[in-house]
This record gives sequence, C-alpha cells and structure tokens, in this order.
Amino acid sequence: MKMARKKSKYPRLPGAGVGSPEIVNAVTTFDMWYSYLTLVAITAYTWEGLPDTVDARYMELYNFYEGKTLFFQDRFTEDFYCLPFDFTGRPNIYNVPNKRVAQGANGQHFYCDTLNSVVIWNNSLRTSTAAIANEYAYRIANLDITSDVNIGAQRTPVAIATSENNRLTLKNIYEQYAGGTPVIITSKGLDLSGFNVLKTDAPLVAPSLNVLKHQYINEYMTMCGIENSNEDKKERLVANEVGSNYGAVERSRKIGLTSREKAAEQINKMFGLNVSVRFNSDLSTMLNMPNIGGDASGKIYDRSPVNHPGDDDTQGRATQ
Repeated sequence: MKMARKKSKYPRLPGAGVGSPEIVNAVTTFDMWYSYLTLVAITAYTWEGLPDTVDARYMELYNFYEGKTLFFQDRFTEDFYCLPFDFTGRPNIYNVPNKRVAQGANGQHFYCDTLNSVVIWNNSLRTSTAAIANEYAYRIANLDITSDVNIGAQRTPVAIATSENNRLTLKNIYEQYAGGTPVIITSKGLDLSGFNVLKTDAPLVAPSLNVLKHQYINEYMTMCGIENSNEDKKERLVANEVGSNYGAVERSRKIGLTSREKAAEQINKMFGLNVSVRFNSDLSTMLNMPNIGGDASGKIYDRSPVNHPGDDDTQGRATQ
C-alpha cells in the first residue's frame, strides 16, 4: 500500500515555463507550507498506553493521508500494530468493513476482521485531512509569492524604452541606479532624449497580504482544533476577543478527537488494554480546563506542565 500523494496544486504563474525560477520557487513555497500544515495536523493528538510496537506517528500520518488506520494483534507474534489497510468483501449494515487487509511499509500483509481488529477513523465522515492542508498550502503559498513580487516591485518601479543602439548604455546606467550609486556619470554625447521612462509606481500591498495570510493560517488552526487569535490587530486584545473563537476551536477539536476516543474504547474492550487519547495542548485556556485550578480564596492557578524557577510544582503559577 503506497502512501496517498498530495494532489499537486502549486500556485499558477502565467507565462512561467516549466523549470523556470518562478516555477521552482512556487513549488518550494508550496511544499514548505504543505509540510508545515501536515506536521500541525499529525501532532494534534497524544496517545497514551499504546503498546511499544505501535507507532503513534505512523498511525496519525496515515489517518491524515487516508482517513483511517487499523489497530490489530498479530496472531503469530501476538504483537500489536496500527497500519494502513484496505477493505475486502462486503461491509456491515453501518458500512463498516468486515474484512480488512493491513499492510506494513515492508510489504507484509495482515488479514483481519471485526473480531480481531479495530478501525481508527480520522473523523465521522471517514475522510482525510490532506485535502484541507493542500488547499490552505496553496492559498498561503500564493500569498507569499504575490507578496514577494510586490516587494520586488518597490525596488524596480521603472520601465525604460529606448533604441537598440542605446540598450547596453542604459542597462549599465540602470545597474548603477539599482545598486544605489549616488551619482551616475555618463558620456557628454549621450542623447538622453532617446529613451522614455515609465514609472510603474506599484503600491505596497505586501502588509495587507500578510494579514490575509495570517487569517488563512488561523482558519486552518481552527479546523485542526488549535487555539489561535482570530483577530489580526496591533492593539492588545481583550479577553473576550482572544476567546471569541473558542466555540469553533472546541467543535473542530471534537471532530477528530471523538472518533479516536471511540476507537480507544473499542481497543480496550477487545484487547484488555488501557489506551487513551487526548488533544495535544498544554495551554492554560478554557478549552484545557485540567490545566486551570484554584483555591478557596478564588485565586486561579496555572497547572500546565511548563514550570519556571521558583514555581511551586504542586500548586502552579498564579494567573492574572
């Protein structure tokens, strides 16, 4: 079973030929963002109590790409594994496959059924997250490339029209201009009336594009259930603004967490294990209530695992 490849959706650059620097830059920028968004998604959950033979990273990677993995116990070695798989035969009345064939990266096959394996779905729709990451990687990369072009236009905001005879001379003059030469010396006989200068005066829109880029990143974080500020403003945000998207974040978090919790429950029941899963966040927010505590006086403390010198590990840090 081969890993599902992402569908290429590089930012389109009209007029740029295959292998051109523009295309190479577009591909590199897209791949950078796609890799980052993939890492964000596959590290969103923390599994506890898994057998040593189960690789949580590998499991979440294939949940991301294919929307499902199979947890089972090998009938010969009695080791537990969680691998990508395919369906065989007819499903049951709830469209859950009765026969499953898991495959390791080395090509080894494992034949399982409903009595000795548990399907871990990525979400209730049983779909992957890769398509979402692909879409946002395209949008963000497109903004990065557009921003680079706009910033470059601030350095070269002129177009020069001249005859072929004066082309080399004017090219040398322009190179001095672009290099920041304070005084450009030319020959006395140069006919300056033989060329026209067209100022493009490209407006600087890169800062606005950067704001939009952050909005796209925050949208993706929300879809992954990760706390973020959905306000992009220079002033300090008040508490209501910071937590204004907690509802969307919490609901998005449940999309992936609920199916994993259900799978953990089935695994424990079938194999007598003590597997659990939680969202991977140690921030002290209303979404992570176990990290927040208090005392009889009503003082609130931060119980997150991050400690600083002088902190009382049993009580936590006082919050403002």
